[in-house]
Amino acid sequence: MIVPRVERHIVDMNQQLIDLSYASKNLYNCATFIMRQNFIKNHKIINYSLMDKIIKRDYAEVYKGLPAQSSQQVLRLVEKNWKSFFKSNQEYKKNPDKFKGRPKLPKYKDKEKGLNIVIFTNQQCKLRDNQIHFPKMAGLSELNTTVDNLQQVRIIPKYQHFVIEVVYKKEVSNYELTHDNVLGIDLGLNNLATLVSNQPDVHHKLINGKPLKSINQYFNQKKAFLMSFIGNKGTSHSIARLSRKRSQKMDDYLHKASSCVINYAVETNSGLIIIGANKHWKQKINIGKKNNQNFV
Repeated sequence: MIVPRVERHIVDMNQQLIDLSYASKNLYNCATFIMRQNFIKNHKIINYSLMDKIIKRDYAEVYKGLPAQSSQQVLRLVEKNWKSFFKSNQEYKKNPDKFKGRPKLPKYKDKEKGLNIVIFTNQQCKLRDNQIHFPKMAGLSELNTTVDNLQQVRIIPKYQHFVIEVVYKKEVSNYELTHDNVLGIDLGLNNLATLVSNQPDVHHKLINGKPLKSINQYFNQKKAFLMSFIGNKGTSHSIARLSRKRSQKMDDYLHKASSCVINYAVETNSGLIIIGANKHWKQKINIGKKNNQNFV
């Protein structure tokens, strides 16, 4: 079975990436403006093909700020966002109780500081000698990679850094598991997950949650210390680096935990996994100072 996979690279801010993301933001805002005006006037959305023609005709300079296929990917993203809004808006009219509020129109990116995702297709990028070569117009250096096939490259702006995602395809085993064998998952703090099978001869399995608690506690304590120097001024480079490291550690541990769940399901021939749905379980949470550090 062939499935998509992502290889992630964390890179520091540089002018080439900023310029590309800024150009993507300009195009995104331009298309969003056209879409908003049309929706307000006609209560309809413009499809990608028509939007592409309008932008090329009336906003050629904005369109040419990126390589052509990258500009097309931005317009497809705008269309996707508006289709999602339109669908949510229709559902809200039928079942408002499903929502916490009326769906809002897709927003613009900040005019001055805003950045937007940049996508390169496998027709634009070339994979040679374990390096990804970007189109000349992008002005980017080669990117080292371990993948042997390439679907697309996504450049995602974050605070004080970028994430470059290399999307590729990988062949994985397709297990024929018994759906009558059910694996239930109960989430917690000290035990991140308790795995229980409906098979009487299968022992339950615990996934330790204390490493995540430790990461969270350190982050909150260190952040509080750093915030004491800047007060209500917002954030700082040190806090941004701290948040990035925390996020990376959390992601790494959760990926390993999810792999543990899948491996256990395969070992026990469990074809169905059930996890409790706790809707809005963190809304206005207040479970004490120490527990908030663990949970939030």
